[in-house]
Amino acid sequence: MIELYLYETCPFCTKVRMALGAQQLDYRRVYLLADDRDTPRWLTGRPGVPILYLDGRYRTESDELVDALSGRGRGLAFASAPLSAAAGAWRDAVAGAYDALCYPRFARLGPPELSSDGAMRYFAQSRSERLGQSLEEAMARSGEYVAQVMPALAAVAPHVDPAAVAEGRLSADDFLLFPALRNLALVDGLALPGRIAAYLAAVADTCGVPLFVERY
Repeated sequence: MIELYLYETCPFCTKVRMALGAQQLDYRRVYLLADDRDTPRWLTGRPGVPILYLDGRYRTESDELVDALSGRGRGLAFASAPLSAAAGAWRDAVAGAYDALCYPRFARLGPPELSSDGAMRYFAQSRSERLGQSLEEAMARSGEYVAQVMPALAAVAPHVDPAAVAEGRLSADDFLLFPALRNLALVDGLALPGRIAAYLAAVADTCGVPLFVERY
């Protein structure tokens, strides 16, 4: 049985879920707590997720996992690279704002990886250090970060292809864009262009990765 060790909000984990779901492969999800550093090291010798148990061994690195899943199941071929210029420009444009918008909302969402007090404390401290401000401060500045993200969303919207995704044609861009856009959809006040919303629905349906319904 294929097993995926993951966090619900981890974009790299979502990338692997996309590949598994698109290929219609059966697998078991194993959610780890954010402060559990021992299990990943025990399985792979390295911290962090995703970890995929496939072909009798534990593997890591999301790009390599997507490549390893290409051609399996339904036989769909996809790869984690190269990115288009539009997707690369989008990634660079939203880099700082993405974390500042998503981290506070992950804490409010309360996903499985944050289901213990210790995991929540670890997450809040580590992400606050990464941001250089508390999660509460970042939340209060949401309007500033939304203003930074909106032009990038408008710029990348013409480059997503809901119809191709519905046919099972996933590109490297999709493995970058969908996980991040899925998380950004948590942001109340972030108006997603219609084409982006259709794209998210198409990927969620094709890959069996549900969208979040909550907005904060």
